[in-house]
Amino acid sequence: MTTAIKSNATSGEILVNGVSKLTIGETTPPTTAAAQGAGANELVRKDYVDGKVPVVAFSANATTGAIPSGDSIITWASEDFDVGGYLGAQKFTPLVAGYYAFSLEVVSNLNSAGGAVGARIKKNGALISQTIVPQTSPIGGTFVQTNQAAVFLNGTTDYVEGVIFLSVVGFSITAGKMTGILVSKA
Repeated sequence: MTTAIKSNATSGEILVNGVSKLTIGETTPPTTAAAQGAGANELVRKDYVDGKVPVVAFSANATTGAIPSGDSIITWASEDFDVGGYLGAQKFTPLVAGYYAFSLEVVSNLNSAGGAVGARIKKNGALISQTIVPQTSPIGGTFVQTNQAAVFLNGTTDYVEGVIFLSVVGFSITAGKMTGILVSKA
């Protein structure tokens, strides 16, 4: 089997045994047997969802610093990536309807005793998933809260937010990350 990548200034193409397999920018899988290849060693795409490559995903890093008690919507200081461009400073509002998987991790510290801290994922401002950790140390400490959720978003008005919950004052976010990906189009 020979594999080559052919490119010019505006496009690229992957060739296997001289047969075009995927053009850069293409989102649908080959539909003919000849395009898919007949040999056992042929390139086979496994990353398609509903016949298309997932094109909606993000990973963002939380703004650090002191936060008040109660629910605080996390602000994203930086993005690792935002495929589709649907992540704002606080909300993820994709324009592709479907089922999404989210993961949220928040690292915080408490400078006083007592209380609880939690990582929450909200859809349209309503709680859909949470993890709450009671703080039992008499001197405070560092807490890592993780949370995951799968949710349907309508592709027009639905949005998701990462939220940190604090039952007392004196917490700071020291690190945080949220990721999301479209797993199945509607």
